[in-house]
Amino acid sequence: DADRPAIERFVAEDLLLDTLASFGSSRVDCVRTLVAGMPMPWAHRNLLAELLFGQLMTLPAPELHPMAYCTIMVELCKIPKFEFPKALSACVR
Repeated sequence: DADRPAIERFVAEDLLLDTLASFGSSRVDCVRTLVAGMPMPWAHRNLLAELLFGQLMTLPAPELHPMAYCTIMVELCKIPKFEFPKALSACVR
């Protein structure tokens, strides 16, 4: 991801955040969209994991309820093809 322009990262982050916000209570549909339905020409798993943890630790309070981020992470772990980056996988366990 280091060789990607910063503008691509900002646009991808906004797209992921908008997707998280737009699905409200439908966490399973949100996860399906995050994993398979994002129009990005590159793998965005690392960015998604970083974004979820970053949003969960936002001060003074995250945009969504902290449990929402946890349930999304649990649903992501249930998908066989999704893997958190190695640096963040210890936090999930």
